[in-house]
Amino acid sequence: MSALSFVVTTGSDAAESNAVGHAAATKLCTLIKNNKKAAESTTARQKHLIPEIVNLKTLSLKSEEAAYVAKKDDAPALTLFAGYMHKKMKESLAALENLSPKASVAAAALGYTDGRLDETTSVFNQAVSSIPGTEYCLQAKSGGNGNNKIATEDAVCVAAMQIDPVPGFAHSK
Repeated sequence: MSALSFVVTTGSDAAESNAVGHAAATKLCTLIKNNKKAAESTTARQKHLIPEIVNLKTLSLKSEEAAYVAKKDDAPALTLFAGYMHKKMKESLAALENLSPKASVAAAALGYTDGRLDETTSVFNQAVSSIPGTEYCLQAKSGGNGNNKIATEDAVCVAAMQIDPVPGFAHSK
């Protein structure tokens, strides 16, 4: 999971600040949707593997049974096929067992991330400056690439986007 950081700064131009805030909120919503899709995809893959394993196990048992009742000439081929099916079943089972803990951890992490992002946008949306005419500007940065990368920049706020913001700026990682 990529690191995500936020910097809240103030700007005197309400239009610029609101535009950046809107862009950041839009990108956060996109990230939340992508996280939910990733969790659903992992769960779907897990659900797909379970019937696949059951099917392979059934085929393996049927081929073993057929090998016992087959003529002597066919028995080696059926035994070989049964061995192949058993191997495939073990591979699928291993893949499922490997995926299960990852899916659980991913789902928990995505749920936590979604909650934190919702909380962040909620706090930002409720923020009110004590100085009349001052608007808040939310800057968001993340790792990743393509559609998963969050980067909102505006000339008013660019100076405040740094690892150690100056005192007075709200900042969390």
